[in-house]
Amino acid sequence: MVDPWEIGHQDSNLTGLKIADPHYVFRGMTYGQWSGVRWNQVFSAQPDDFYDEGRGIVFLRGATGTGHLVQDEPNGHYAQASNINAAQTSQLRLKLPEETAVYVPVVSSLFVIGDEYRGGLMKDEIATRLTARTDTVHGGDIWARIQLNSTGKSRPLVKDLNYFYNESPLFSLKVSEKNPFKDKIDVPIKAGNYFGVTVGISVLISYLPPNKTYRLEFGGEGVGGYFSNSIYDIEVIPNKTQLNDISKETTS
Repeated sequence: MVDPWEIGHQDSNLTGLKIADPHYVFRGMTYGQWSGVRWNQVFSAQPDDFYDEGRGIVFLRGATGTGHLVQDEPNGHYAQASNINAAQTSQLRLKLPEETAVYVPVVSSLFVIGDEYRGGLMKDEIATRLTARTDTVHGGDIWARIQLNSTGKSRPLVKDLNYFYNESPLFSLKVSEKNPFKDKIDVPIKAGNYFGVTVGISVLISYLPPNKTYRLEFGGEGVGGYFSNSIYDIEVIPNKTQLNDISKETTS
């Protein structure tokens, strides 16, 4: 088994950080299946409702749509460009209980059956999958870095992002009528139910040590001049959820 926790540096401040291996299931699902869940979150009525205690996982939205460079302003907010980027920094940081997994969408292509791409109609899963794959592998630079806010020293999140390439199975996608992004993305999508395929590079952080605040920055360059860059500050609060094991107690 390849250990994906090969970040390529020895930083005692990051000791304990764990990454789920993309070639194995994580909490009962593959990376590709989790990617489909993440897109349903993106197109839900509350796409930035990050934490659900029942799932124990946070789906960072990242950039949605097509756009150009978006600069991080001193106040911790992002200036909006033609795409819908994401930044949750400083006072807007995410506060997550310990043991919450974090899904990091470095780059991601989503297409649904019935979509058109460069003049071609995707009539079935094979055509849709081929388009999503092509749209991903023909992109440009990609990046994902992490730092402890207390140190200010940024490091690669993983040793090689290409190891984290994944494809979803064909999955059902529900686009909510109340979704704020459906009409603003490069190719608008109507509210309704679809079948789609997503392909991309994503990293599932399975554990972040508590009592610390981390900064994640990730994004990539895609086909047609696409550029995305997203920044999140994440504060991890001690809160282990363990059941009360009474096996060692004696009974009379």
